[in-house]
Amino acid sequence: MMKIVSEIKRQIKGYLLKKEAKGLPVSNQRGYSKVFVIGFNKTGTTTLYNTLKGLQFKMGDQRVAEVLTYFMYKNNDFTELEHYCITAEAFQDVPFSFPQRFKKFHKLYPDAKFILTIRDSSEQWYNSLVNFHRGRFQKKGNELPTIKDYMRSNYVFPGSMIPTFKNIFNYPEIPLFHKEHYINVYEKHIDDVKAFFKDKQDKLLIINVSKSGERKRLLEFLKVKPSRFLSSDFSRFKKTKRT
Repeated sequence: MMKIVSEIKRQIKGYLLKKEAKGLPVSNQRGYSKVFVIGFNKTGTTTLYNTLKGLQFKMGDQRVAEVLTYFMYKNNDFTELEHYCITAEAFQDVPFSFPQRFKKFHKLYPDAKFILTIRDSSEQWYNSLVNFHRGRFQKKGNELPTIKDYMRSNYVFPGSMIPTFKNIFNYPEIPLFHKEHYINVYEKHIDDVKAFFKDKQDKLLIINVSKSGERKRLLEFLKVKPSRFLSSDFSRFKKTKRT
């Protein structure tokens, strides 16, 4: 496994150097430098990714971000994340959705736009998260995945999910998928984002992709024309079989 991890890390460094050398993105005509989607997984972040991509935003390479996240938390060194932000205009998922990370990105890019994706309820979010992980990482019916399942998984590389559980949900002090704790973390993240942007409301959009009219609000927030996205509603670009 270490050989695989070393090779991935080597490729990422080459990727970052190549992108940084090109100076991407080279220009910005929208009046803000970056877009950060800071909602938790299973709140419509894939829908936002595809919508932003369709609106011609250059999106960050999520697989690169996932591998970077593993090494950043393992080594307690976040320098490469700043380099990674040079490579695109818009980002979502880990580590951008991690609690309190939005403060760092706001400091790096004070003119950036932030989008907090939410679900209809905390319960709905938790159930969607659990069902996704059951379907993706646990192949034995309705059992919850264990750390052993994640260590055997070929998602990115074995164990790549562990920093997420540690840094968002305080594993191993808190057991995996402890419902009350997970919901508290989800709700606190929403409250923290709202509090931080209380006096910067032009920088934040809170959006629920399942509600009518939300796409129109997104376009107005980002100051972009609808192009081929004519509907005021979002369509589901990717659905988990078990949501």
